[in-house]
Amino acid sequence: MGAELLELARETFERIQEAPHQLPRWVEGREYRRFVIDRFPYLIIFAYDDADVRIVAFAHARRRPGYWLK
Repeated sequence: MGAELLELARETFERIQEAPHQLPRWVEGREYRRFVIDRFPYLIIFAYDDADVRIVAFAHARRRPGYWLK
C-alpha cells in the first residue's frame, strides 16, 4: 500500500502543477489550496504563484483540521 500511496502522490503533484488554479481553496480567503488523494485519507495543501507551486503539507485528513499549520 505504501508504494501505491507514493505513486498516487506523484500523480497528484503533477496534476497540481498542471492546473493549480482549478483546485479549491483550503479555507476561503487564504492562499492555500487543497487536493484530496483518492483511496487514502490524505490532503495535499499547497500555495502557488506564477513562478512555482509550493507544497505546504501532506496531511492526514482524519486528524485535527489544520494541525499542520504549526
